[in-house]
Amino acid sequence: MPAGVVLVHDDQVFVEGALAGLRDAGHVVAAFPDSMTALGALEAAEQIELLITWIQFSAGQPHGVSLGLIARQMRPGVEVLLLLKPETVQFTEGVGEVLVAPVMSGDVLAKVKAMLGMNED
Repeated sequence: MPAGVVLVHDDQVFVEGALAGLRDAGHVVAAFPDSMTALGALEAAEQIELLITWIQFSAGQPHGVSLGLIARQMRPGVEVLLLLKPETVQFTEGVGEVLVAPVMSGDVLAKVKAMLGMNED
């Protein structure tokens, strides 16, 4: 499944807003409610430029930091944007960019634009 951006978050309202904004900005986006489902998509996708993931998922699911590390190992060069609570920032060093909750769809769009803009030469 080709996807330029993979969004992993369990808050459906947030996902709907972020999807609409990202798609309106011209990005190809696939969204998943949990990290296990997203792992399958990361393996199958032809092209991924960016993984956007919430850091906390339900029990039995890899957290967003693990997902980011796995994505970077599977797809060298992929950008990772972690959405998280302030108390978890310390666990994200070296994994990717961070947005601290509360995060709005507009915050994500601005960060994505900056992150993907850095990769354009």
